[in-house]
Amino acid sequence: MTEIEIYKQNALAEIPATELEVFQALSSRMIKDVPAAVLFDVFRAAVVKCYALTRFECPRGEEFTLIVDQTMQTAKKKYGTLREAEVIIAFTRGTLKEYGEYMGLSIVSFIGFIKGYVNEVSRIKLLAERNKSPEQINAPTLAEQKENFITRLEELFEMHKIGKQILPTEAKFYFEKLYSAGVIRLTQEARLKLKEEAFERLVPLKNPYNAKDGQEHKKLQETYLVFLEMGTDGDEVRKEAMYLGLMQWFKNLYDFERTIRDEIV
Repeated sequence: MTEIEIYKQNALAEIPATELEVFQALSSRMIKDVPAAVLFDVFRAAVVKCYALTRFECPRGEEFTLIVDQTMQTAKKKYGTLREAEVIIAFTRGTLKEYGEYMGLSIVSFIGFIKGYVNEVSRIKLLAERNKSPEQINAPTLAEQKENFITRLEELFEMHKIGKQILPTEAKFYFEKLYSAGVIRLTQEARLKLKEEAFERLVPLKNPYNAKDGQEHKKLQETYLVFLEMGTDGDEVRKEAMYLGLMQWFKNLYDFERTIRDEIV
């Protein structure tokens, strides 16, 4: 196979959005250095987002304040070098079950989200890269870029095999690269089937029936009608289809006892 163009990139260009988000967040202050009042607002926003994602009823009043404050104090004591902008990333990904075993929403869970996040291999690598002195930073060679690409794809393949959640944005990134390079090949019929499956998966998630109140129902109803009108041509459907496409490719590799390097190298 000819050299794949996807590797011709600089150190940060074209990296998955999930990793770029973390790299940028690493430039913010360590939480141990953030004033308590400011940090409380950071943790409050992260906790609120977790409840919004799960559609659980968010605690109110003193109970809510206690949850946020105790989570903040514990995190500051145990993970003081966590960056301010990373808090909401860790909480969001934890709620989406990317780290460890999801046990609902509680102070223990929130601290578990942070623990899983700071120990994530990709985050550790990004932190090491950011901490290099200017003299240490060299543009990666084509071979290094290729190896980094394949290594991360292998990590995602292993995550898939054990049933660990892969973020759709990252799956979309790798599917697009592999498809454009001809590594993943799909007939027009296969592409349409993926889009139809993606549409069917998204329909119940978009249904206004999930609304918590009348106001939310009205808002969801509007977006739901637009979603139905777009059908399999909608952008969300296209992204979901790419996710499903990568998962199908992984399944085929597993079923036929193939490896990532068998397909790329």
